[in-house]
Amino acid sequence: MKKIALILLLSFGIPSFVSASSTEASYYFEEGWNLVNGFTHPDSLRGGEVLPENIKAVYILKQPTQEFVRVYPNPETKKLEGIQDSYYEKTAQFVYSDKVGRSEYIFQEPLPPKYWNEHLIHRGWNLIGLSNYMIESSNHPDLTLSEIKGTCNIEKAYYFFGGQWMKFDMPEMDSTLLGKGLLMKVSNNCIMGMEDPIPAPPSIPGR
Repeated sequence: MKKIALILLLSFGIPSFVSASSTEASYYFEEGWNLVNGFTHPDSLRGGEVLPENIKAVYILKQPTQEFVRVYPNPETKKLEGIQDSYYEKTAQFVYSDKVGRSEYIFQEPLPPKYWNEHLIHRGWNLIGLSNYMIESSNHPDLTLSEIKGTCNIEKAYYFFGGQWMKFDMPEMDSTLLGKGLLMKVSNNCIMGMEDPIPAPPSIPGR
């Protein structure tokens, strides 16, 4: 499954993923634009009501230029050059569907929370993909955005629903957000994630 995804990404000028594993997710597409976590190409669909031919366009928000770049169809390969593999794993993409319905799709699941300190957020607007590690679970019940913001000073946050931006004011990162995206504006370059639960090694005596 991962090999298939790798071939597709290379074929359309998108960097290959080397640090994550292929995961199947379910997403309910609305007619029009959808903000979907880790969706890079219609061929990642694996059955359901929305078929590859129903996907008409896919865009990412490129950093640090903060411009929308087309991934599908006819990828803007020059603008996509230099984007790190992990960028696609941790961001959400705008996907245009001409049909309503739920479908399965394959995406690259980011590495577990211990690697979140590698998740650089750029000053200004960012599209954050909401994967399993950013949603409340039995290990992290009642998880909030404040708990996973890391060093980021979040000025504004929105989610996309019904074709429009909605201010993010949910108290918790609940399961309804899984697989979606969050538009977030931060004041400076920062690192998103939870604090490392493992303390630093003891200091050497006399120092």
